[in-house]
Amino acid sequence: MAPQTQMRLATESGKPIPRRVAFTEAIVRQLAPKPGKRQTWYHDSKQRGLVLLVTPAGSKAYYLYRKMNGRPVRVRLGAADTTSVDQARKLAMRGHAQMNDGIDPQQAKRQQRLREASSISVGTLWQQYRTNWLNLKATPRTIISDVSRYNTCLATWKDRRIDKLTPDDCRQLHAKLGVERGAATADKALKLLRRMFGWANISPNPCGGKNIKWFVGKNQDQRDRYLTAAECKRFNKALEREPNDTIKDFVRALLLIGQRKSNTAAMRWDNLDLDSGVWRIPGRQHKTGNDTLIPLSAAAVAMLKERRARLPDDAEYVFPSQRADSTKPHITEARYALSRICERAKISDLHVHDLRRTLGVQQALAGASELVIGASLGHRDREATRRYSQIANLAVVRQSIERANAVIVGGKEAKKQK
Repeated sequence: MAPQTQMRLATESGKPIPRRVAFTEAIVRQLAPKPGKRQTWYHDSKQRGLVLLVTPAGSKAYYLYRKMNGRPVRVRLGAADTTSVDQARKLAMRGHAQMNDGIDPQQAKRQQRLREASSISVGTLWQQYRTNWLNLKATPRTIISDVSRYNTCLATWKDRRIDKLTPDDCRQLHAKLGVERGAATADKALKLLRRMFGWANISPNPCGGKNIKWFVGKNQDQRDRYLTAAECKRFNKALEREPNDTIKDFVRALLLIGQRKSNTAAMRWDNLDLDSGVWRIPGRQHKTGNDTLIPLSAAAVAMLKERRARLPDDAEYVFPSQRADSTKPHITEARYALSRICERAKISDLHVHDLRRTLGVQQALAGASELVIGASLGHRDREATRRYSQIANLAVVRQSIERANAVIVGGKEAKKQK
């Protein structure tokens, strides 16, 4: 018999809990997600096919997992906080019986959901979407943003029936939100509504296709601001004059390491290997949802080592909060400090995210490939990196124009570019 795979989790007795275990109410309460994983599955040893999904957000749900017609099928049975172990086992047995009779429970649930969709409200659809998808599969950051977006933008429609919504209704709400809350928020709110319809497989989708003319298109309103070499020199001199060491090091880290503000702010010492020059960003914190390794330059390592020497030995965060009333244990914002620094450096129109873009563009100007730039910035795909290369290509194009203009103005034959 093959040995059971075990998790590094401890029960009250101190013994590790195996991935396959006889479910009891006490055991289910103790099961926790594997560090760095978005989903952890546990198998019941008493009921074939009964599994429990545990997420980093703390959600737990029972599923039936087996193959049907040669393909794997996973059917949600119920949330662990509302479904007992005995109920889950009975539901799993019922699901097996359906499959043995050739009935696909997933398809049956989908058809039932479509039949019920015509009579449910937007609020009911949101609760179903949040319970059955968002809380189980989304990152904690996405959960927070979607809940906030629904509460502030879509909750006024909570009593409206889905089958009564029209594309005109959605366009009017989109325009209203654009005026009251801004273009980007309006787009994101209607895209959340579109996802809710899509998740429920409800057709037609009033926000789908070309029903909504988005304020911010794929290639619109993209900033290309970054610090030039001359500006970097002035910026660094102004940064040295910043009296707050935490702010100074935080801004320098944003510039040298090039990661997102939220990730850099939440940087922990136990995720840093300064000897190897590597920073591991846990998947639950990263935009991609995956553990991401970020290489650190010599300058970044030196700055972090100096900072480590200045902080108490028991410090958890690299940039701890300095406000007594802060709701988070680490720093969260740098806008006002960046404004002070830019004012001293005589630099205008610079946002916090532009520091991240500066690293990517300067890498591109130095000849780095999109693959290398993407790896250093933690991008999931090359499409997100292409913008940095396009900005850097302007310098190459400008050099070509300069050579051509030299011929046009001076009459000298242009030298071929090597």
